[in-house]
Amino acid sequence: MILGRRQYDLKLGTAGLYWDAQQKWNRKGPVLEVVRCNLGHFESVVAGQERVAHLYAYESFEQMSRKYAYVLANHAKEYFLEVRPLFHRQQNAIFIPAPHRELNTALYGGVLRDPAEAIAGAQASPADLCVVEEIVDLNPGALPAFWSSYRDYLDSPESSADHQLMGVFFSTIGAQNQVLQYR
Repeated sequence: MILGRRQYDLKLGTAGLYWDAQQKWNRKGPVLEVVRCNLGHFESVVAGQERVAHLYAYESFEQMSRKYAYVLANHAKEYFLEVRPLFHRQQNAIFIPAPHRELNTALYGGVLRDPAEAIAGAQASPADLCVVEEIVDLNPGALPAFWSSYRDYLDSPESSADHQLMGVFFSTIGAQNQVLQYR
């Protein structure tokens, strides 16, 4: 399994137009080949920058390549003409699951927390209602030590309190020495 992450740094004030275009162009037709693999869309504002990230799960790099080739050959060209002027940068990256299965419970048949329970709960906090993406940029060559430290943490009593972890992935294509954590 691989995780594809596409990030769009939008021009200020264009997020609404971007989402309108998604509704207009990406609900039917050839694009569904890729949309069916979508895990979610995330919008954030970072230092005055509107940013949208799309996450996709694929069985393999070959599957991802086939799906994108099909979509690029068959999707309405007007879609690309409409959305490309809305962003000033696009980044693509490929991540694979962390080497410790416990860090990716949802991928291996585990159960994620139910947001409906948090919403219904009298003490629901915003953290229970949001997916948080943490990006850890490591120095070159530091990934083995990072995983070793994570293993030590997983073996410690403190790790049982980390019940909100959804998945941990690391980059193979794109920015190197980068780890994504979702909670």
